[in-house]
Amino acid sequence: MIQKVKIISNIICYGPPPGFGDEVEQHFTVSANGRIWFNGYNYVGGFGYYQKGRSIQMSIGQEQSKKLLELIEEYMKSGLEIIATDCGFWNIKVTGTNGEVIERSGSLIDEIYVGDTPISATIRKVVPIEDMYLFDGNYSKDDEEFEDDK
Repeated sequence: MIQKVKIISNIICYGPPPGFGDEVEQHFTVSANGRIWFNGYNYVGGFGYYQKGRSIQMSIGQEQSKKLLELIEEYMKSGLEIIATDCGFWNIKVTGTNGEVIERSGSLIDEIYVGDTPISATIRKVVPIEDMYLFDGNYSKDDEEFEDDK
């Protein structure tokens, strides 16, 4: 059983650098008790030179948290990683109840699915934080899977 998940997403890629102060990296953590931690980091020059910007803490409740952690657990069983070199990246750290940590990485090129369920879109629907990059980096897209819910 998963106790905690931390997703680090970074949108820096080849090409022109972001503007000074643009949010380029995000750390999103969800725990089994329903707590959420989110930190956004702003570009201040050069790769890896970031300054902490947004910082949000909240609770989504254990029931909602359990749904997200189960979805991520199913993804972790798949072993699927998509890697490209011309885009941003994500890294996930999954901590089990026994303290074991499993890591996986991928590129911010597309949504990740478990069956027909999009993980990033599902997290965005449950967690009311704007502009999250998560696995697809597509924080401004209206997720078509949830258009009927609006």
